[in-house]
Amino acid sequence: SINSNPSTKWWWWWSQAVLDEEGARPVTRSPETVALLEHVQTLLKGRQWAEALPSIHQLTTCEGLSQGSVQRALGKCLIELGQRQEGLEACERAIQLDPNLEDARATIIFERDLEPGWDAKSARQEWWRVHGLPLYEKRLGHANTRDPNRVLRVGYVSGDFRFHSASVVFTPVVLGH
Repeated sequence: SINSNPSTKWWWWWSQAVLDEEGARPVTRSPETVALLEHVQTLLKGRQWAEALPSIHQLTTCEGLSQGSVQRALGKCLIELGQRQEGLEACERAIQLDPNLEDARATIIFERDLEPGWDAKSARQEWWRVHGLPLYEKRLGHANTRDPNRVLRVGYVSGDFRFHSASVVFTPVVLGH
């Protein structure tokens, strides 16, 4: 399964870059573009952010790629290299190019979550409107009984407990239960 931590979802956003703008079908690319994509993929797998950066800049000029996903890759590298503001700006450009890039939006929320003066509520509402609500509307009902006298078992399951801003807030709840 894919870890929900934005810093480890590189495969998801990178795979989006190999689709055309509609995201519907693979497109034919020049051998040079294919080689560049494979090179960047190898560097990203190895978490070689500095080495990947010049090649990602090259990808911004290639046709037939989702430039939103390329901007997302650029943002990821810049953030990992400590250039947080530039990385967040690249993630913002990614969302402007492709509003459906959940990982770019989640990265911005993750990075700015505890930033003073940042409107986290609006950002989370936008995430919900664009990404959460469509999934929520497809949900299936639960098969459990609604008997108020039945035993209620509570469990906490999340991929975010170890490395997520929400863990700062939620850890005391779990430890105090």
